[in-house]
Amino acid sequence: MKLDPYQIDACNFARNQPDAAALLLGCGLGKTAISIRYIEQSIAEMESTGVLIVAPRRPALVVWPLELDKWAPWLRYEVLRGPTIAEQLRKKADIYIINYEILSYTTGPQDDRRPAGLVEELKKIHSSKWPFDQIIWDELTKMKTYNSKRLKAMAGVIRRMDKRVGLTGTAICSDYLDLWGQYFCLDAGKRLGDNYHRFKNRYFHLPNAYKKYDWHIRPGAKEEIEAKVADISIAMESEDHLDIPPCTFEIIETDLPVALRKEYEELERECLLVLDDDAEIMAVNAAVLCGKLLQFATGSIYFEDEEELARLKEKGVIPAKMPKGVSHVHDIKLKAAEKIIRRHMAAGEPVLVAYGYKHEAARFLELFPEAVHLKGGMSASKEQAIQKRWDAGEIPIILCHPASAGHGLNMQYGSHVALWLTPTYDFDLDHQINKRIDRRGQTHPTTIYRMVMRDTIDEAVLSRIETKAKKRDGFIKVLKRYRQEKELL
Repeated sequence: MKLDPYQIDACNFARNQPDAAALLLGCGLGKTAISIRYIEQSIAEMESTGVLIVAPRRPALVVWPLELDKWAPWLRYEVLRGPTIAEQLRKKADIYIINYEILSYTTGPQDDRRPAGLVEELKKIHSSKWPFDQIIWDELTKMKTYNSKRLKAMAGVIRRMDKRVGLTGTAICSDYLDLWGQYFCLDAGKRLGDNYHRFKNRYFHLPNAYKKYDWHIRPGAKEEIEAKVADISIAMESEDHLDIPPCTFEIIETDLPVALRKEYEELERECLLVLDDDAEIMAVNAAVLCGKLLQFATGSIYFEDEEELARLKEKGVIPAKMPKGVSHVHDIKLKAAEKIIRRHMAAGEPVLVAYGYKHEAARFLELFPEAVHLKGGMSASKEQAIQKRWDAGEIPIILCHPASAGHGLNMQYGSHVALWLTPTYDFDLDHQINKRIDRRGQTHPTTIYRMVMRDTIDEAVLSRIETKAKKRDGFIKVLKRYRQEKELL
């Protein structure tokens, strides 16, 4: 396997760190190839007895096995699966691969439907007999949530690893609070502390004591955090190392007619009143209320839970007549999207379409029955078959939810057009979907459409994504400058 000079630099950086390394690499820079070379050298130089790779489901089940078979068939690997983890840990291998979802089962009884996860099985073995002494976090941002069950369960495992390497292109998905969990997974709290709340209280504050969710970074704290983690971090951007055709974002604005505008504004006003006046509702249901506004702008509103429906009616957030299930509102966005998609299909250009809600996907598939719905939970063989057909130009449209298709798919060979039906607050998901086609190997200028209902929450969501992108870009630039200055010494 021949690596580019920048990939060799990233590999050497990770190997030269004594116990932890953060490789903050843009999409398409070859994080998997860099990691394989790193593992090869670590095993060959007897720096490691075995490596545990933790990855999102699709990369764990599909991408890593394919890449290892292709580039390093001499490395033995085991893809750990829930029912057979204990048996697989007894097999001698160089690499053990597992997806984040089965690291641990910390709730509920363990039975045939809920087998022991990795953490539960490792507790039965003395750490000196674990088959691996290093861990690679593929998409480290999956560990950013400080109180997640997986982070709590893995804390003991993290501390017993000789070396920990993290891979991600979006270390900051929202703000600098995201960094604590990720760097704890690398250095067990050496740089940002071993307690999230102490970290938050030291570097952040509440400008408004009433809004207990709205933490702001203290003056000078951003620079202090960056300085603390810079020594184990290397950052690279795709545009600095790859010759990729330009990517253009197009905002397609639509408008609500007068009657629907009145209904939307009433719903919005009631939501905002509740968010302002009821701290409990703010803490528990802000995402739910904003979700209803997004769904209205998209074309349908969905209520599944009877208690949720009753509570929101009682608070006046939604009309008392709203039924359980899906309430169809309009097809304005969908019809505007149809024109764009059919224009590209007529030109022989397949389109990758991202949706936000199940009812949105159902309406889309009624309009485009020829679309292939790429769902979470598909078998590896089925996903590979879809990938091959897409690359061959046999699929005119792939419909996917960003949470199930954001990682591990290389879509650049089948299309250079993507379309968002509904915007997402999650910068990582937004970034990852866009980079499925705007990446290494793309030969055409890329176009990404965003369907936006004018003067609705859609605009606020896009503004939030832009703010998050600026924070992420600022963090990456600081780390790049730190590395450049250090190399000049």
